[in-house]
This record gives sequence, structure tokens and C-alpha cells, in this order.
Amino acid sequence: MYKRPIKKEAFVQLFEVETKIIVKWFVDCWNKADGNSITSPANFSFHDYDPCYELHKDKWISDGDKWNNLIMFLFFFKIRNTYQCSI
Repeated sequence: MYKRPIKKEAFVQLFEVETKIIVKWFVDCWNKADGNSITSPANFSFHDYDPCYELHKDKWISDGDKWNNLIMFLFFFKIRNTYQCSI
């Protein structure tokens, strides 16, 4: 049985549509679960896909930004907890 190769443009278009649908579904679930009440960084990404969706800011960010956000969160979490414990 002969299978026609998928054209790159069609694959890219399908990937974009699938990505939008899945991200919209995930964000809807996140909002229904009151995900914004969580103070730690929260990201959604696809396996082996560099950009990730930052759920608190409702936008796409790079993988590097994801790790920078986490490092800053942990840094300020440590300072806040150290200060609170010393009072």
C-alpha cells in the first residue's frame, strides 16, 4: 500500500491547531481548579518542545525563562522564609 508523504506545511499547520486546542483545554482546567492561587511558577509544555506556556502570565515563554523564573522564586522563597523564621 502506497502512502503519500505528508507535506511539511500541512504538518506544521496541524501541529499549530493541535497546540492551540490542547493549551486552551489545559488553561481552562487550570482556571477551573483555581490554579492562580498557587504562588510557585507553573508552566505547561509539550515533550521535547522548547517553548512552554506560563500559566500565571498566560503567555508563551522560552525554556530558559522558565528556569530563570524558578531560580528567582526559590531565591525569594528562601529569603522570605529565613526572614520570617528569625523574627
